[in-house]
Amino acid sequence: MQTPLIKTLIWVLVAIITSVAIQIPMLWHGDYAFLYPNLLIVFISIMSIRNSFEFYNIGFHRNKWSRYFLFVLNIFIFLYILNRLEIVLGVIDSMDVKNLISSSTITFNETVDVLKYVNKEYLFFSIASFVGLAIYNLRLLASFWKLTTSLKRERKLT
Repeated sequence: MQTPLIKTLIWVLVAIITSVAIQIPMLWHGDYAFLYPNLLIVFISIMSIRNSFEFYNIGFHRNKWSRYFLFVLNIFIFLYILNRLEIVLGVIDSMDVKNLISSSTITFNETVDVLKYVNKEYLFFSIASFVGLAIYNLRLLASFWKLTTSLKRERKLT
């Protein structure tokens, strides 16, 4: 296997493990309603920041069409995360614990702690994913610009 592919697979594994580990406090208290969107947001934030910093070391960035696909996909993911953030913060603001975690054994103090944790964690990783996706899309745009300017430079030389 190639070293960049191994690094990418390791980062995917680290992102998956981290996103599951961050969900554990919510899962201890019952059935967490926003588990999959939250897993996706943590995963996307880690991977988009990583992809932004190691942009030219990632193999699938060499193909122009994969970069176009990633650019459009990032826009849709950005809108999805914005929608989920609005829903979760609305549930937290209304203190509607039944829509957040379904559990019959949770106490009032645990409820307050879980709401604080979910609020801070969801807000932090949503903002991290917004920043990561914005930087990643800027890197993608810069790569398109770099390709266009190098083509124009080659045409002037000939």
